[in-house]
Amino acid sequence: MSEKTAKSRRSSNSIPRRNAQKVARRATFVADGDLAANVTMTKMAGGGVNPVMRTQLKSSTLIRGGPTVYFKPGKKDARHAVASTRLARFLEMEAVISHNAFTKLNDDEGFVSGQVPGVPLRRLEYDAQIQLPKSVYPKKGGPPIPREVEMWLTNAGSTVMQRDGKYFQLTGIAYNPVDYKDPRIQKGMSDLQIFDAISSQVDRHGGNIYVDAQTGKVTGIDDDLSMGTRSTVDRALDKYPGLPPLVDRATAQKILEAKPETLHTFLEHRENDVADLTPDEIKAAEIRLRDVQAYLRKLEETGGIVDTWDDTTYQRLVQDPTKSYLGLAVRDLQNALNGGLAEGVPTKLGPPPPPPWAPVRPTADMPPQQQHLPNVPTSPRSGTTVQPRVRLADQRLADQQPDDQQLLDQQLLDQQLLDQQPDNEQLLDQFEAFPPLPRRPNPWSVLPRSPSAQAAASRRLAARRPRPAEKEKEKEKEVPRRSPVVDPSESSSESDNSPTESGATIVSPSRPTDVEVERQNEAWEAIVQKLTGNSPDE
Repeated sequence: MSEKTAKSRRSSNSIPRRNAQKVARRATFVADGDLAANVTMTKMAGGGVNPVMRTQLKSSTLIRGGPTVYFKPGKKDARHAVASTRLARFLEMEAVISHNAFTKLNDDEGFVSGQVPGVPLRRLEYDAQIQLPKSVYPKKGGPPIPREVEMWLTNAGSTVMQRDGKYFQLTGIAYNPVDYKDPRIQKGMSDLQIFDAISSQVDRHGGNIYVDAQTGKVTGIDDDLSMGTRSTVDRALDKYPGLPPLVDRATAQKILEAKPETLHTFLEHRENDVADLTPDEIKAAEIRLRDVQAYLRKLEETGGIVDTWDDTTYQRLVQDPTKSYLGLAVRDLQNALNGGLAEGVPTKLGPPPPPPWAPVRPTADMPPQQQHLPNVPTSPRSGTTVQPRVRLADQRLADQQPDDQQLLDQQLLDQQLLDQQPDNEQLLDQFEAFPPLPRRPNPWSVLPRSPSAQAAASRRLAARRPRPAEKEKEKEKEVPRRSPVVDPSESSSESDNSPTESGATIVSPSRPTDVEVERQNEAWEAIVQKLTGNSPDE
């Protein structure tokens, strides 16, 4: 190892203090163990040799935009896509593109991308099935040669799609209606273009730009054709139109604060990387960053740094549509409105986005035959004020609500009823004047109705009454009580019921006399005679 190479590697490990936290990359590798249980790989519609597969991860935090991710095989494509994500993290612009990470699924190395919100600016339509050309078959006959089929698909590009073993020809392009006058969308398109200038992305067509109509968020996908050795940023190439004429001030500040000399620490090899950028590719990225920073300083002098995006900035961008992503998108949408051609196939307007729960722009002043979609920037629109869209269910509920006069009458009636209520003193007086409650009837006064019930009651009462024979036996068993002998020296005038040492008086229970027992027997006999009408001895 040369001294120069060793010095370069040592310098790559010396990370500036400002960027030390950002160098610790998050979720740069996905393996089979990160997939959800019983998940399958779904092949997405599209052409090319390396089709995109959709799958699910265990966690939604492993990849930004998860748990749904899109897998694309290929080491070369993977290193460029992941390097774009690391560049976005270095510039603190992670949300401008999808999150790309190295992966190895089913022994195939490549990269996965997280799902992004919104819809693409355009969708390709493949409605005509075609047959393989003769060039892919052997001259002596037989099945098609796989290598020749792959080469044919690569040369065809997006004009041919392979689906379920069949091949379909591109028949049309549908451009989704987008309100490009939205300040959030203007800023998002400009941020994506200035980032692509630094990453050298040359394949940012309408299918690789997603827009969320609800939030105005713009996100780029499919960054495998970026981070090459091309170092120029001011010349257009393929789908890249050049540097944007307008840049947001906050975005420009982030880029100007970045240090090109520390960019290599984000782009060099790290553990679990399946492929690395070449030194020339890393050097070219540093050159592009410096050139973009110089362009932003010049743009500040010419008034190209924007603080507020509005209709004025929109008009400046569409004056020369070939210079910006937004201008190209507006031109394509206008071409679709006019039914023009694009890439040799007819174009049309795609379905409108789902209606948000917000006011819409009416076209009440225009006749029906001249009305256009309200979110198409180049279509004529009325000058009426924004009004909320009234739903039928809301109108029915509104019709069922009482008007103001009915509410007022109800309030007056409630007040009158409240005034008629007695106060606390009146309630107390009324409570004291209440008649006494009726006494509870004696259960013994209710006689059984049936003779059998009367007999049963008589037997129960007789069983509870002590019998004379038992009384005599108890008297014979009784032992006469002997009077205690009291020592005159220790006795006093106090009775037996004297207090103890603790101060409590002990009282012996008295036995019932014969007279009391006789009275209880007579009471039982009277009750039995009342219930049965007969003597209890009968």
